[in-house]
Formats: sequence, structure tokens, C-alpha cells
Amino acid sequence: MAFILYEVTFVTVILGSKSDSSILLGYILPYLINIGLFYCHADISLKPLSNITVKRLALASILIVLELMVYCLIMSLIGSLADTGFIRIANGTLDVDRMKFFKQLWRGIYFISFSTAFWFARKAYITEKKILQLENLTLANEAEKTKLERNMAELENAYLQTQINPHLLFNTLNFLYSTMRSKSPDNSDAVLVLSDIMRFSLRKQEQDKKIPLQEEVDQIRNIVKLNQYRFNHKLHVTVEVAGDHQQVRIIPLLLLPFVENIFKYGDLLDLECPARITVSVTANQLLFETFNKVRKSSFPSHGIGLANVRKRLETYYVGRFQLDLKETGDNYLVTLMIKFR
Repeated sequence: MAFILYEVTFVTVILGSKSDSSILLGYILPYLINIGLFYCHADISLKPLSNITVKRLALASILIVLELMVYCLIMSLIGSLADTGFIRIANGTLDVDRMKFFKQLWRGIYFISFSTAFWFARKAYITEKKILQLENLTLANEAEKTKLERNMAELENAYLQTQINPHLLFNTLNFLYSTMRSKSPDNSDAVLVLSDIMRFSLRKQEQDKKIPLQEEVDQIRNIVKLNQYRFNHKLHVTVEVAGDHQQVRIIPLLLLPFVENIFKYGDLLDLECPARITVSVTANQLLFETFNKVRKSSFPSHGIGLANVRKRLETYYVGRFQLDLKETGDNYLVTLMIKFR
């Protein structure tokens, strides 16, 4: 653009010009055409070369030839108006000034060359920018990976800190069971149930991080049984299991927090309003429900356990679960639905 302004100014001011029309036809319009050729070549003709193949290379070559032909034709029309074109018609005869034609053709190739250099420079800039973005994205992913690894290490450390030596624990429970078996059968059975619950909680996870649903149901029954021992079998709780659940697998300790909350906050001494725990399996989903009357003297819940359950559901069953917690009057209802894949 600076070169164009310089040349027009040089011609009009220093050398002078015959008329305004000669400036328009001799400089302004031709340079506008040259500018159009420059950007047309960079944005249209070379566009197929963004991904070089034989067909794209042939297409780009055809477009370059066509743009040069159109360019020369337009410049000839403008030149004919200023009586400087390389095509003249005199006495019905078409006369082509070859020298002017090749000069105009060289002018077009000249601007195309600058346009090609501009296209390569722009492509290099865009490529470098994409590489920089990918490097930044890689660094961000590495930072996120490092953060996740650190969090995983912290979780594993916290898990190890909460572990009790299983052999010591079970040996102690077995000792208590053997000691109380002859004197207090119910208490010894309670110790046996507690031992089973602890063994379930401390078991090593399998590769898919899941367990058979039947094992979770067995622990639900164990928790109910253990609390019945605590309250001398005065609690009114029913456990109902329906459907074929032998092949169903879920993440461990998923349903137990809801069952524990029944005994923590529920009024289970009311014969007219017993608590209910229902596990139902159909062809494509698992339905788990708990119902209980709320104990008025119970301490308010902070919701940490249920929040953790919801996070685990969002991790393992994203988009495939629905959890509803409803409190109506004195009653509390939990409904969890998980769709199978």
C-alpha cells in the first residue's frame, strides 16, 4: 500500500499528469486490480494447497492460470480506455501488442509472487500459533495429570491410614465370638455379623471396581440384623428383594449409606409405620428405595455421606442414574434408579 501511494504521488506531483482520468485509468484502477489479484490469489487460488495432494495441486494450477487470464483481460479493458492496452481493434482487425501483453503478464506474475510469499508467511504464522496452542494444551494436560496423580496419591495414603490390620481385627473378633458363644449366643452372633461386614468393607476391589449386587444385599441384611441385636429385636424393618439380580454388578458400598441413615435418623419402633428397604431389578434397570419415619429427637444430618454417594454415582453412572430424596411430613423416602448399559 505504501508503494502504491508513493508511485501515484511520484507520478502526479513530481512528473505531473495530463488529466484526472489518466490518473484513475493509469494508476488507481490498475492498482485496485493488482490488490484484488493479490488477495484473490492468497485466499482463493492457493486455498487448495492447505492440504497438498495431486488433485489439489492441479486445481490450484488451473485457478492460477484462470486468474492470470482474467487479470490480463481486465487490465486490457482498462488500458483500452486510456489507449494503453495491448489489444487494439483497428479497421476491423484485432491487433495484439505482444510486448505490452508480456509486460502485463509479468506484472500479474509479479503481484502473484508477492501474494504467494504472503500466503506462506501467513500459513507459517498460523501453523506456529497452532503449535503453540497445542504446546500450551499439552502443558495444561500434564499439569492436570500431575494434579490427578497427586490427588490419587493422597487418596491412597488416606486409605492406607484408615486401614486396620485385617488379621489382627478378625483374630480379635473371632476371639470375642468364641468367648461369648456359650454365654451369650445373640452377642456372639452379632460379633459374627460385624466380622462379616468388616470383611466386606476391607475386601480388595476387583478390576472393574464392582461387586455382585447379591453381596451388597447380603450386607444390607447384616446391617439390619446387627441393629436388631442392638435393640433386642424391637425394630420394625423389612427388606424386600425382587427380580433376577444374580448377574448384576454395582460399585461397592453404594446402597449401604442409605440403609445406615435409616438406623441413624429413623423411628423404627413404630409398628404402624415400619421402615422398608426395597431392591428391585428389571431387564434394564436397578431400583432401590428406602422409606422410614423420621425420629424427632435425631440430630440433623450434614449430608456428607449422601454427597459422597452422589459423587460416586456421577463418576461411575454419569447420565444413567436418578437419585431423589424426599421428606414429606414425618416420613423420608429415597429413590435411586440406575439404568444398565
